[in-house]
Amino acid sequence: NIPAVNPFGERTSSAPSGTLTGTLIRARTLGQAGSSDTSMNESNRILVVDDDADVRWMLDRYLSRHGYAVSAVEDGPGMRARLGQEGAEFDLIILDLSLPGEDGLSLARYLRENHHDVAIIMLTAASEVVDRVIGLEMGADDYMTKPFEPRELLARIKSVMRRFKTSAATE
Repeated sequence: NIPAVNPFGERTSSAPSGTLTGTLIRARTLGQAGSSDTSMNESNRILVVDDDADVRWMLDRYLSRHGYAVSAVEDGPGMRARLGQEGAEFDLIILDLSLPGEDGLSLARYLRENHHDVAIIMLTAASEVVDRVIGLEMGADDYMTKPFEPRELLARIKSVMRRFKTSAATE
């Protein structure tokens, strides 16, 4: 009997619920992510919108370890409800393209029309050039395909947030 290993390389008695996707295979890298720079990140709030519970769990845990305040929902109605809560303001939204019901493209359009000051990173299995172009044209600030390297996503988050802060400071 081989013990289960979670995405942080920690041995557990059982794996997280559900089927682990290719996104979670990089457990060893997560365990070696290095120290977090909480001084830069502690006020940055991220909303993860993904129908895969394992991805939501992994991103919540990984980004929290790097000083981000993370909330996660599974679909468009959950995103709209979270955005509608009093005091719920996010600096960045990580948005899956293929969601049940309303897809990520229409959610990105909604965000640009109603929450223009939030950064959007599309994180999806759709990897065709046309998918990336449409995602960016609909308002995403960056686009990553699954499976993904969490350290690269973290670098992209920092880059997008840096651009947004610079843009806000010049306005």
